[in-house]
Amino acid sequence: MRRPRPYPDESLAGYIIRLTEANYYSSPQWIFQMAGLRARGIYGNVFNREKDDLSRLSNISGVEADILWSMAFPANTLMYPKAVKQVKVFDHVVPTDALNRQQIQLCPICLQEKPYYRFLWELSIVSACPLHHCLLIDRCPQCQEPIHWSRPKIAICSCQFDWRSFQPPAVSSEHITLSNLIYKLCHLDGLPSENHLRVSSDNPVTQLNLGSLVNLLVSLLRFCRLPGIRYQVFPPKEASLGFDLKSASEFERVFALLKNWPNNFCQLMDRHEVFLGYGASNRYVSSWRFRDVQIFFESVFIWFAQKPWEFIQEVFADYFERFLRKVAIKNIQISFYKNFRYYSICISLTRKTRLTEKLASRSELEGLTLAKLFAESRIDMYNETLFFRMRYFPDCF
Repeated sequence: MRRPRPYPDESLAGYIIRLTEANYYSSPQWIFQMAGLRARGIYGNVFNREKDDLSRLSNISGVEADILWSMAFPANTLMYPKAVKQVKVFDHVVPTDALNRQQIQLCPICLQEKPYYRFLWELSIVSACPLHHCLLIDRCPQCQEPIHWSRPKIAICSCQFDWRSFQPPAVSSEHITLSNLIYKLCHLDGLPSENHLRVSSDNPVTQLNLGSLVNLLVSLLRFCRLPGIRYQVFPPKEASLGFDLKSASEFERVFALLKNWPNNFCQLMDRHEVFLGYGASNRYVSSWRFRDVQIFFESVFIWFAQKPWEFIQEVFADYFERFLRKVAIKNIQISFYKNFRYYSICISLTRKTRLTEKLASRSELEGLTLAKLFAESRIDMYNETLFFRMRYFPDCF
């Protein structure tokens, strides 16, 4: 049996296809059967250490099992033992929302140079090749069929079209900023020296590791699908956020909000007020709109509660406070039981002291964040006061 050695950045699923092609098998299923592996599901490169034994594949290929596991996305079953919702990518835990489902995307020019499937091509947040400034393709240019895992050749479609002969659409440096950042965070070789991030060095995004960035983008994508936000970020016709969106992926559009931080993001928040109907002439929250406001702030404070994302939490906190003043809310009343004692604390909104600072200054509220306040409270509004009623004070430590 021919046993090609894997490349350092090759995916395990792609390596199995390469084994299939090297030994003239008609389908990768032959390799899976010989290795005693289950057929792949919607995520081709996701393998489960509790269900997938790579020792037989190691014997077949002559590649150590540890190396094979490093080429896969091991399922993280600690949080979700019954369903694969998280995987590890370079030892960082990321949600499966960041992976491509069933279809494969690839760079034809990379295949021209070396015909193997790159590890990061399966991440849906990577939609362009920073090495060749072109879009990745996920359909055959000739037959227009999706590119799937169950094919016997790395670079040739079932219609016999060789993807290496295709010239993919070129993209500007603006389009490859996110892909370039992901490559750099994975410490992959090959990026030319003139390739730069086009993100300011003082932008807090540049301080995130791979796991924090990917999880942030997934949460931002959920946020951008909220009513009123969705059509600002994903307009049906015209472009937005400063570049042509026809060839930009959803994650690239979302990532554009993080550039020039926090200006792009704050502009989006200002436009969202138009959707909510709160302009300079509308200072009072109508009851039928209050639920929209509540859902919006509940979502953003809970979704972005992770510590590495404090720079986003600060922007939302400032926006929340400005919004309350704009709609004539003057007080916040927080009630709860703590150590068998009932507390009802009133905090007045003033321009001199930020709301988050006032929360931190009260010993009874030590450790309470806006995320926990929204998550644990029943929220009501009466006259100029916003009420947060918690049954018990949350465990903040």
